[in-house]
Amino acid sequence: MVKASASSSERSRNGLISSSVRSSTDPTPIMGFVWPVEDPGGGEAVVRYRRAVDRSTGRAEARKEVDWLTAYNEADVRAVQAVRDFMAGGGLVCPPLPDVWPPAG
Repeated sequence: MVKASASSSERSRNGLISSSVRSSTDPTPIMGFVWPVEDPGGGEAVVRYRRAVDRSTGRAEARKEVDWLTAYNEADVRAVQAVRDFMAGGGLVCPPLPDVWPPAG
């Protein structure tokens, strides 16, 4: 089980769980989407959910986790919509291969 105090980078380093969507595989920045929560990702959501339902978590801390989860879940839906809108609008348009290959020079 992941320690509740482990940072996302510590979890990733230990290979326990990867929670960051801020990587080269996150397409949302080029689509104009900005995550409104710190350290967004499914792994982080699982850790925060576990903290929220853990009986040893104080009421105020559990409320903070629920608020983060609510904001993250709403943002996740908006991120999917941003991807859909982007793709429906043509997405990234690549030039035909004969126009870029072979490279000049």
